[in-house]
Amino acid sequence: MFHAQEAGGGNSSSHGTLAPLTPEWNQNWYTIKYDANKNTKWMPLAYKNSYIKDHKCYIEYTAEIDFVNSSIDYTQGQHYKDADGNSVDENNKVVSNQIITYKIAYDTPEDKEGHVVFDKASFSFKAGDKIRFYALEIDLEKNNAFKADAESWNETSALITLTQPPTFSVEKLEFTDKNDKDFDYFYAMIAEDASGNIAVTNLQKTK
Repeated sequence: MFHAQEAGGGNSSSHGTLAPLTPEWNQNWYTIKYDANKNTKWMPLAYKNSYIKDHKCYIEYTAEIDFVNSSIDYTQGQHYKDADGNSVDENNKVVSNQIITYKIAYDTPEDKEGHVVFDKASFSFKAGDKIRFYALEIDLEKNNAFKADAESWNETSALITLTQPPTFSVEKLEFTDKNDKDFDYFYAMIAEDASGNIAVTNLQKTK
């Protein structure tokens, strides 16, 4: 599910087939194709849920995004936050995508944090929409402590415009630095309980 801040904003989610969880990562991950003339963009997704439907297994992922709905006239003052979610099937194929808008409500003028209120309506990405993904950072200098405050969400790019209905796939991530040198890839597993306690494993290099 993608959580997005719309100019307006929103939340999106997707569902797919259920693959066995493993502590090893092979550098393959989910990407979105948003423009026929541009490269795909990787999606910083977080595991949310797994379930079985009609004897098939599915995994639901979520992400935090900025979202500009091409159907809304933002000059009229609408301002939302959005979340996006995707579901994938056993073949790692995205089979559904959902955006849910939400607002931050404040109980009193002194309330600085507020709380999330989700809207009842949901929708999917379409051509003309604009999106930007966010990713949470890991503080490597504090025993891999996981930063979960609002300032820890990092933009992964500028806003991108969908010039076509998006398609999703799994690709091997192969980014390079400004000198065209391949990056090394590392991963860690992060878990959070119902009380908000977070644990992070040591970093491992991809196989």
